[in-house]
Amino acid sequence: MALNDAVPSSATDVFKRNAEDADRLLNATGNVTTRTGKILPSWDEITQTHAAWNNRGAWVTATAYAVNDIWEDGGIWYAVLSAYTSGATAAADIAGPNVAVLNGNFGSAATKDTGTDFDQIPLNAGIVYPVESVQKLAGLIGTTDNQQISIKGWHADSDVGGGILYWDSTKLKSEHNGGTVFSPTVPYSATTGDYLDGIGETDAAGSGCWCRTYDTMLIEWFGVIPDGTTDATTSIEKAIQSLPTTGGELVFSAGDYLLSGTLGPDNIYNGIHLPHTVNGATAGKRVTLTGRGARLVAGREGMHLIRVSSNFNKVTGFSIAGYGVEGTSVGISIAPDDLQQTTTKVENTWNVVEDLNITGCEVGIFMACGPTVSGATSTCYYNSISKVSVANCKIGAKLSGRHSYSSAVNRNVFNACSFNAPNMNVGVQLDGADTNRFIACDFEGITYNTTPLATPTAISIPNTGAAGWPNAYNYFSGCVAEYCTLHVYNGHNDNIFNGNMLRNDLFEGTRPAIQSGQGYAEVPNDYTLDVDGVISCNSLVWSRDADAEIVNKITGNNFLKFFRYGEMSYLKQDLTYNGRGIIWVDDGTSIQNSVSSNNATHYKYYTDDGVQRGSISVGVAGTNYNTTSDPRLKTFIGRPSDEEINAKFKGLTDAFDRFKWNGDATQEVHWGFNAHKAIDNLTGIAKEGEGGRDAIIGEVYKTTYSEDGNPVEHKVTPAAVDMSKAVPILLAKIAQLEEYIAKQ
Repeated sequence: MALNDAVPSSATDVFKRNAEDADRLLNATGNVTTRTGKILPSWDEITQTHAAWNNRGAWVTATAYAVNDIWEDGGIWYAVLSAYTSGATAAADIAGPNVAVLNGNFGSAATKDTGTDFDQIPLNAGIVYPVESVQKLAGLIGTTDNQQISIKGWHADSDVGGGILYWDSTKLKSEHNGGTVFSPTVPYSATTGDYLDGIGETDAAGSGCWCRTYDTMLIEWFGVIPDGTTDATTSIEKAIQSLPTTGGELVFSAGDYLLSGTLGPDNIYNGIHLPHTVNGATAGKRVTLTGRGARLVAGREGMHLIRVSSNFNKVTGFSIAGYGVEGTSVGISIAPDDLQQTTTKVENTWNVVEDLNITGCEVGIFMACGPTVSGATSTCYYNSISKVSVANCKIGAKLSGRHSYSSAVNRNVFNACSFNAPNMNVGVQLDGADTNRFIACDFEGITYNTTPLATPTAISIPNTGAAGWPNAYNYFSGCVAEYCTLHVYNGHNDNIFNGNMLRNDLFEGTRPAIQSGQGYAEVPNDYTLDVDGVISCNSLVWSRDADAEIVNKITGNNFLKFFRYGEMSYLKQDLTYNGRGIIWVDDGTSIQNSVSSNNATHYKYYTDDGVQRGSISVGVAGTNYNTTSDPRLKTFIGRPSDEEINAKFKGLTDAFDRFKWNGDATQEVHWGFNAHKAIDNLTGIAKEGEGGRDAIIGEVYKTTYSEDGNPVEHKVTPAAVDMSKAVPILLAKIAQLEEYIAKQ
């Protein structure tokens, strides 16, 4: 994109040039030539232009007037905006484009002080006039709707928090918030919170305010100073209150925001709070808090730096620094307004938390639910926590069902989060939580201290929470835990671990239901995995070393896979299950292995008395099923009835036909089956193709997507008759006819 292209533009070089233009307009003297070639007055030029008025007295016809001349007519003073020669009447000049009413009657001695006092600047709805700061808005009353002014900065001597304001004569002064609505009859106060709250309003029932137009609200509009030492709590609270009733986005620009917090009813200080509305019964505003290089800093102990107590909110892009790992601060909580109340149902659902970096807290992420009231269960579910890094916090994430009456934290998802050293005692602690999912999370170096757990643990799941609710049906998949004192303590058998890497299998408690063929415990050399419990259906225990042993209970309907980078590991022959061999195969069990050599015998089958009855040889070319007795593999139930034979044979004969290939110049006659007729007549004998009966073979008829987002093309395939199923029908018919002939 060329550098002289007009705004808006997404080109990086244009953004840079725009920023340079803005810097010159604010800090240069005289006129400034912009990147598009326009000549504009700088801030200094604007203020100097209006440094003094040239008093010309009463209006006079046929007189040359210059810019900054002022003249009077009927007791009202007018400022000349552009040089012109007066006409026949003052009324005609007033109606023209060259003059505007001068706000204030200065009499014959009208002069302008240095500075930018608004009442000494000519007002014109088509011109944006500069104002130094919010302080200058006190007493500044517009003269016409949509009249615009430009605030340089919220605070004096600052260029942060400024912007364009327009005059709205109908805007109620009671809506003043000091960020997006400014009443000119609210006196400025050096105490930011007092000004934001409209303390000292002299015309509370009146109307007429300066207002902002915006899509996204900026926190700096509310007088915040992100220097890490000035408390930002009041400004943030007022900004959230000032969002529309339907909610909206509040953006935090780069900087450190110190939070002293506001004390809640449960004696917990909340730094940034997204509350419920009426008694916590309905959800509050749907708010998006967006950090762009913003860091939230705890200003005291006992604080939740961000507390989400309502539904459908989003928090993204912040760094959070607590009051210290041995303090009592919480990085972010999804919890009720009052953790102690027991009489009101509350909801904390469908919130999204992503891209946070949390350090220096007692608890990084805290989730809790309220009580069950009159059969109505409080909820803390369907919240999504993704790409959150928690380090140097005593507890990474704690999910707490704090009440004993069927109220739990459930159905929440943690995706790609990390819980790491230093100073971490427990990565994830479940305390009355069920049916939560932890996907691709990382746990490393969790070895700190002996509190709250005597043994530092990556994932801690007692049988029940402190309030008695079971910690069940939680799901961990694709997680990695290493260099922790203990990787997993599991106290409930109904939790699921699937496809995780728990280095050295540091696992205590009841073995969980490891399911779906991907869960495994890594077993190092000369290590005995004592399966104290049950490895259930379709589970997998992975061994990197041939000397690994699997001991104790391995129930039916399992498979064990041993793989050592291309070599087959083995199970020691002295391991048995009820005296029947290393693996007792129940009916329907699936046993799979890698092909390491051609025609290798991988599995042998024995009777209880030790006599071999069959084997399976797996080679690159295929699989051979070997047995000395065919009935040991099949159960024969006798020949079909004549009615069955006749029905199936008729289906075949109806589908049989002679045909010629279209487009074959030789027009040779062929015998064969019409697969479409066979499909209609004989279930299971013919196979329907994919993509429709009249589609072109090989063409893509649809595209789907895999779990990792890759496209999968589905191509048209033809219908076909399974001859291995058609031939037995023909043989049965022949045998039937032979019997019929023999009886004649």
